[in-house]
Amino acid sequence: MDQKLKISEILKKYTMIIALAVIIILFTVNTGGKMLLPQNVNNLIAQNAYVFILATGMLFCILTGGNIDLSVGSVVCFVGAIGGKMMVEMGISPCLTLIAMAIMGMLVGAWQGFWIAYVRIPPFIVTLAGMLMFRGLSNVVLQGMTLAPIPDQFLVLFNNYVPDFFAVEGFNLTCFLVGVIACVAYAFIVFNGRRQKLAKGYYVEPLTGVVVKMAVICVVLLSFMFRLAQYKGIPNALIWVAVIIGIYRLPPRPPQAATFTLWAAMRRQQSFPASIPTGYISWPT
Repeated sequence: MDQKLKISEILKKYTMIIALAVIIILFTVNTGGKMLLPQNVNNLIAQNAYVFILATGMLFCILTGGNIDLSVGSVVCFVGAIGGKMMVEMGISPCLTLIAMAIMGMLVGAWQGFWIAYVRIPPFIVTLAGMLMFRGLSNVVLQGMTLAPIPDQFLVLFNNYVPDFFAVEGFNLTCFLVGVIACVAYAFIVFNGRRQKLAKGYYVEPLTGVVVKMAVICVVLLSFMFRLAQYKGIPNALIWVAVIIGIYRLPPRPPQAATFTLWAAMRRQQSFPASIPTGYISWPT
């Protein structure tokens, strides 16, 4: 019975990973192995890097409030249309354009957040309206036309590759070494975190399960970096994805600041206890 429960828990916890593995296997078999060719792996990253970034932001949205943003695709299209207009037709430098695009994206998020947080319209309704509105605005900005050519200074930020500092013929050794370093760093983080939990008396997973899980992740990572090393190495798009994920992994704010934010949010929603105790002060209602 316990064994069945453990298997059930594993299936629930790793459902998406299992599904991804099944999909990769099916496509690899049906394409005669072309799915995992080095160039195709690279193309998948280059063509879907923006999806990885959007998924990272969406995960943050779902975990913090249980909400979802239906307008992300339309907002990306709208902001990209404005950026294209600025670079191609107005001749503005790519650096200033990127800053303007980031500000525009934040303003769009603040606008939709206002209707959700203060007017109390459900996020599904607000972002559904945003999806339709910004899709239409994108057509207004572009007038149904394609903008070209995009300046090389902009393309080089995303379409180039990290150079191989060892200059090995036919194999990007720098790319593979980055994978090795990433595996070592991951193992250190896992074991160090386990050691700290044991020192504080917290429950930790069995060592065998931790090692197996870590070994599988490292094998997948090394295989992935090996494939990239067989082509041109690490694409810049992958670096940008790693930077975005790293930003979301920054340490949280101090407890008092987080508590004050929670208190302010509950004040707005008129659902709070008599006081919120912290290590420093109790916030009265």
